[in-house]
Amino acid sequence: MARVHDTPRADGEEAQAMSGREHLYTAWTEALPLTAESAFSQALLELDRSDSPDAGNRALRDEQRAWLRTRSRGASTNNSAMLCERAWWVDAPARSERRKLAPYLCALAERYLTQTGSGVTLAPPTQLRALADAGSPTDTPTLAARWRWLTLALPQDSLIAALSAGPNAPPVDPLSDRVDLLPVGGARLLEEPCAETHLHIGASTSFAQLWAGWIGLGIDAFVQTNYGRTWSWPLGGQRRFAAIATSAALVRLVLASFLHTRDTRVSALSMRQFVSIEQRRHERDTLSGAAQILARAIATLHKPDAPETDPRDAARLYRRLCARRSRTAPSHHELDPLGALYGPHSASPETRFEARAMRWLRSNDDTLFELMFWQYLRFRVQVFRWLTYEPGTAGLDWFDTFNDRLRVFVPCIDRVIPRLAAQHANAGLSLRALEARTTFWSPPAPSTITQALQWFASGAIAEQRTPARVEARAPLEVAMILHFVKSANDPRTGRRIDRPIHGVSARWAPWITRAMKQARALAAALRYRPSLLLLLRGVDLCGRELSMPSWPALLPLRHVREASRRASVALSALRPEWSVPPLSVTLHAGEDFRRSVEGLRRVHEWLDAGVLVQGDRIGHGLSLGEAPEARTPLGACTLQPTTERLDDLLWEFDLYSRGALQAPAGRSVFVEQEILRLSRAMYGAQAGAIALAEHVRARQLRFDDAQLRRALDSQHPSESRAPRGGAAWLLAQHFDDELVFERGEKPIEVTTTAAELEFARDAQRMLRTHLAREQITVESNPSSNHLIADLDSLNEHPALSLQPLPGVPRDEPSVLLSINTDDPVLFATSLADEFAHIYYALVRRGVSAQDAVEWIDRVRANGYRSRFTVKASADPVVLGELVRGV
Repeated sequence: MARVHDTPRADGEEAQAMSGREHLYTAWTEALPLTAESAFSQALLELDRSDSPDAGNRALRDEQRAWLRTRSRGASTNNSAMLCERAWWVDAPARSERRKLAPYLCALAERYLTQTGSGVTLAPPTQLRALADAGSPTDTPTLAARWRWLTLALPQDSLIAALSAGPNAPPVDPLSDRVDLLPVGGARLLEEPCAETHLHIGASTSFAQLWAGWIGLGIDAFVQTNYGRTWSWPLGGQRRFAAIATSAALVRLVLASFLHTRDTRVSALSMRQFVSIEQRRHERDTLSGAAQILARAIATLHKPDAPETDPRDAARLYRRLCARRSRTAPSHHELDPLGALYGPHSASPETRFEARAMRWLRSNDDTLFELMFWQYLRFRVQVFRWLTYEPGTAGLDWFDTFNDRLRVFVPCIDRVIPRLAAQHANAGLSLRALEARTTFWSPPAPSTITQALQWFASGAIAEQRTPARVEARAPLEVAMILHFVKSANDPRTGRRIDRPIHGVSARWAPWITRAMKQARALAAALRYRPSLLLLLRGVDLCGRELSMPSWPALLPLRHVREASRRASVALSALRPEWSVPPLSVTLHAGEDFRRSVEGLRRVHEWLDAGVLVQGDRIGHGLSLGEAPEARTPLGACTLQPTTERLDDLLWEFDLYSRGALQAPAGRSVFVEQEILRLSRAMYGAQAGAIALAEHVRARQLRFDDAQLRRALDSQHPSESRAPRGGAAWLLAQHFDDELVFERGEKPIEVTTTAAELEFARDAQRMLRTHLAREQITVESNPSSNHLIADLDSLNEHPALSLQPLPGVPRDEPSVLLSINTDDPVLFATSLADEFAHIYYALVRRGVSAQDAVEWIDRVRANGYRSRFTVKASADPVVLGELVRGV
């Protein structure tokens, strides 16, 4: 492999400076003129340097201060003012007090990006040094850190459009919708086979793809759907949002038609004249009030006090205008009504439209066009921000909030999601295997599972037969993974299902019952049609990790695995040339935890129960790579439910008893005393007289199939199931007793000690050794972990400790690792971007460019080898048989 010299090494004081959040604060201030709701409400057209009470940008500055107040960790308001000065004025003309948005956004794009002969890349060091001011990045790895934050505030395609419209760019359409982040040597390694193995299908597209489908096909359905009070909508309630959305869609068509007319007919019309002509034309339209609808749509965007358009009327007019433009089969570009206006191109219609609009604004003083365009673009950015995970909102609860919002947009592209997902995942690399995850379709039945697999296969066939993939001879293996979803509440009623109800149900019985229905439906589908195993390659357990213990999922996971073994045997007799093994298991584990020991225990429970075996995978697994003291330093006090703390201690004592780990001096006595104290607190005074070995065995029995099935039998109260004083009685109390449940939920304070940290390090080393021996791969999702775990920088990502870093001595075993995206639209990323983000994190840690490339290449190869897909799934003829039910 060629040496890589185009990315400098970052170390010393420079690397230390990059570890803070100054990049986040700067990037989000840079984006504020487009992201701020105050900018939309005021229809802001220029930046004003003054901070006087009557200045036009006062509300914008106030919004920036409000955002910083809860995130800047004690920085003064003076720091807020300096951020605005640097972000908005550093590259402005000398002595300028006002600045139009088009030149500003073009200059912002030039701070980060440069155009090449084939696309767009991060700015090289020479360009950075030419543009640098005090505190701005002067090297590409540092720039990449700030770029990561900026692209969570603004869509990449808008910045690419601004770069193409800048004064230093030729007056031609952009060549691409994406930025090639890796340097030349790093990009070359992605020409080797890559696999995407952790991808949730509902969030698997880019925002640009989602927007094209929604603006092209989804407005009607959105207007007709009442989402109730589910969310806090941007820019007002749902009706206000719908009025702005339909207005923005209409205005976008008008703006694009105006630019197209100017370009093709050499017209001298201004925007105002063009709108007048359009309104007169619509006065003759058979749709009643079409001209008035258009006028109200324009006013709705930039006049907050004007009567807003009726969303249903605007949607009808929009549908009428779109019907006049022919569209072919639904691909990314063809979903967009502007596709027929602009024709085929390597860049999307949206990117080309924005580039042409900004180019027009840079050279023409057209106030109406300016108002309409910036308000449209701000609305698009508001939607982007509403869907994209916001920095500083850590935890899976917040993730669920953002993920839930996708159901407004995803239905409009549902039938083409598999194809769009493959296109997006393939951008910038050589994708050879794609695994998509989805929940069980409702109702759980063999027919709905078969339909889901056929739906996915149809999209895969369309992608496999594209000319580009056929010409490149790059077959794409595909697979689906079905989710069992953790939840402490009934999804229909919201009622808690984690607690026991005396004489009615045991703890978690409703969840186990529902999951077993899904498992039996899957088993029946495989029994009736073993060929489904070609595409159905795994099951997963996802959701809020802390909402549910491990043991309730054991029965459904084991049931499905056994059914797949039988289906594999049957399929090998029918189609031996396919070589289809039983399905595998991948589990979200060690991702969300209060204490390091808790996360490690949850990983070990799956290994100890035999659910995770050789060749399986673990999703995220942050506890395996994170230093135990990182989350709970020595002396730190953490709240933890009594039952979780007791399980941690029982696990620890069990490992000592087995001889798997050696207890630090005095630790065993402390653990024994704590177990008895907490057991008395949960189960009552009689628990203190029960031998420790019985307490340990009671926990082990939760993972026994026979005991779990017995727990589902609600005919007998717990007292009649087992005599007092042993493991069986403790287990029955745990399953059935409401008072025990309530006591177990009580939070207690746990202080981190040196002995516990030592145990956590030993347990982590033990688990890594086990995973390495069994070749179980950890699926790393850098941007997902970066945001959900609220890391200051990707430099701290736990995955970097699972594979050895060049030149860093270590005595811990290496764990197989893959790089994936998780949810591209929520984290504004792609698979190629994720490789790049980790590459630059390595360089910022002091790893040489060449060593970073070799590390990335090793992880790429690990990920490809860990795939669950089979070669036969890359044949569209074979998939066609599955779709037809052959």
